[in-house]
Amino acid sequence: MVNRTLRWTLSIAATVAVVAAPAAASTPVPPEDAHVVVDRLAGADRYQTAALVSAQFPDGVDTVYLANGEDWAQGADAVAAGAAAGSGTVPPLVADPSGRPAPILLVRAGGIPAATRVALEELAPTTAVILGGPLVVNPSVDEALVAAGIEPIRVFGQDRYGTAAVLATTFEPGFDTVYVASGQPLIPKPPFVPMMPDALTASARAGAEGAPVLLTKSSSLPVVMRQALEALDPPSITIVGGLGTVSAYVESELRQIAPVSRISGSTRFETAAKLFEDYESGAPTTYLASGEWFADALSVSSLAASQGAPVLLANQSRLPGATRDGLVSLDPDTVRFVGGPGVLSDDLMLEVEELLAPTP
Repeated sequence: MVNRTLRWTLSIAATVAVVAAPAAASTPVPPEDAHVVVDRLAGADRYQTAALVSAQFPDGVDTVYLANGEDWAQGADAVAAGAAAGSGTVPPLVADPSGRPAPILLVRAGGIPAATRVALEELAPTTAVILGGPLVVNPSVDEALVAAGIEPIRVFGQDRYGTAAVLATTFEPGFDTVYVASGQPLIPKPPFVPMMPDALTASARAGAEGAPVLLTKSSSLPVVMRQALEALDPPSITIVGGLGTVSAYVESELRQIAPVSRISGSTRFETAAKLFEDYESGAPTTYLASGEWFADALSVSSLAASQGAPVLLANQSRLPGATRDGLVSLDPDTVRFVGGPGVLSDDLMLEVEELLAPTP
């Protein structure tokens, strides 16, 4: 079995994430009159959480996407992958693509964590799409996959913008819009790490529509992104994020390619809520992920896309107003937290239960 690499003529990159299925973290008991179920997908760490998320795909998988889950990587090569994975879109080198949605599993740069190995054994995919070049995910990961009987296909380019572009060009024509979000991470105060929340939540929305996500710089349009857009020739472009993340100048550049609309709020939490505000009330499931750490939102983006489910964001111990309003409007049957109490507290679960409990 030979590793194969997909390079677009514009040069693009990607990384694969593997997942293992751990026991779910403890969940507070909801009030007896609660009509909403609030539960949690969580493992001992981000790799186990991703594994548990991957186990939620009901029909099995032929392909998995593997992404670097370490903080320094910022999820940069993978933030747009949820749209492709969740819609069942795979690179052309994948033999006999089934069109079934694929999970995103997490690896380290130097190898496959134990939880991810277990997940791979249970999922038994034939192909793993590695997102990112050899500096992002070491060739030792390819070797471990081959030894496990899984064919590695590596998708990568010069940077995160190229990676998103190659993933976008794997989509078949017929989508109504291309989503564009900032590829420049928000830089928080320690201990939080840089992340691209708008791109992560956009991937869940885009994948549900069978549409790609591209990344841009805040104040300029990367050449590789422009070329991808011209090749895709979309009917429209949807910017996700405010003028502080995608500038008016970039918007004007995009308008030269296709009509442009913008979905934005004053914070990452409000932008996520606005992305899904037109979803019908009473949806089966809404996912709640950390807006301060990228890994769990990355892992759940493809699952949410495959289910047409919203992904909203929260602080570790605080439910932002926009998220509260979004939950009330969506009124889901289930709110599923992604990640353990260290990223989303148990008290937050109780707050959501009370928020959505029937009025006496």
